Amino acid sequence: MKKNVIQIFILLLFIGSLYAQKNHKMEFSLQGMQFDSLQLAAYNWIKRDVELIHAMRNDVGIWSIEVPDSIWNSNDRFVLGKSDEKSKIYEYICFHDTFAVKKQMDVSNRVGIYPDGNQINMEAFYVNSDTVQSDNNLLIYHNFTTIPKPSSGAKAMITYPDFSTFTKNEYRYELATYVSAVKDCPNSKFLAQKLFNNLNKYHSSQDAKQVFFHFSENIKKSNIGIQIEKSLLKDWTLFENDSLINVITNNKEKITHEGINVKLICFTASWCTNCRKEIPLLKEIYNDLKDESFEIVYISVDQRDDQKSLFRKQIQEDKIPWRSLFSYPEKIEDKYMIRAYPTNMLVYPDNHTEFIDVRIQEDKEKLYRLVKNRISELINH
Repeated sequence: MKKNVIQIFILLLFIGSLYAQKNHKMEFSLQGMQFDSLQLAAYNWIKRDVELIHAMRNDVGIWSIEVPDSIWNSNDRFVLGKSDEKSKIYEYICFHDTFAVKKQMDVSNRVGIYPDGNQINMEAFYVNSDTVQSDNNLLIYHNFTTIPKPSSGAKAMITYPDFSTFTKNEYRYELATYVSAVKDCPNSKFLAQKLFNNLNKYHSSQDAKQVFFHFSENIKKSNIGIQIEKSLLKDWTLFENDSLINVITNNKEKITHEGINVKLICFTASWCTNCRKEIPLLKEIYNDLKDESFEIVYISVDQRDDQKSLFRKQIQEDKIPWRSLFSYPEKIEDKYMIRAYPTNMLVYPDNHTEFIDVRIQEDKEKLYRLVKNRISELINH
């Protein structure tokens, strides 16, 4: 009897806690494109699974979602979209300005909503859609431009979509704008996540610390803030020629050969669709520059045996002419703050590193100029 009373008491406490939870409201006015249904995806840390919350549309076409306090407070990012598991079609709503991210080759990085406060109220206009075939899945990214109104609840995300990406090649100017952005939105989870994802684009940890310093104490004490602070203790700007396992021979060897002036280290993975799309371009670069003091090296971040076997099969099928190494178990990608794939790390003759994207024409031209011994005009980049 006593046991039953205790169980009932616990159940009542649980029900009471659910009613006591504060709900956070998200509202989206999506103009220019109609949807028959939408849902919000967020991680539920209690269930240890992704939670799907269905959106409701009112008479004037505004989509509304109620998010429980527990899920709101434990998530930095929410994803709005819809899915058809049977057809393997997944659609995502992207609120970044398409033109602002035109250099960003991986459209999946545009996905996500990062609230600044306790509510979201966004008005957006449809621009276009990007379609990506990934294995047996069809991914559709619907791009919307947004009105940067302060009441949106996502001011930082709308106002500073390129935060910490250093897209204009004016490093010191952009660094100053990033400091100003954090001063403007010191409690933004979006800016904190963007800083973490792009730490290796900063020329030094001291530069990144200038930006991090201006975040609120709430952000600094959050999970992402703790990760940033830990990362800032490292120096990702100097290349160390570690030894890794060769994908084909299984022998351990140095990442790069001695006596090579310029190295392009490409971080990749068996499951990375964009990595395989990059191969024809890398082959073009390899063929153009292989007679110079230059080398390309693949570092695969695959860890499981089945992933490693697949990667080994892929490089043989694709007839990759440069050496390929496995990062695991050393996990070299962590040393250089690699967060996305593919990532191209350029190693200069003095061993300092810079991250470039050879899919962008000016980055590719910069690589060619450097390899062709025009180092003097680039060394102070």
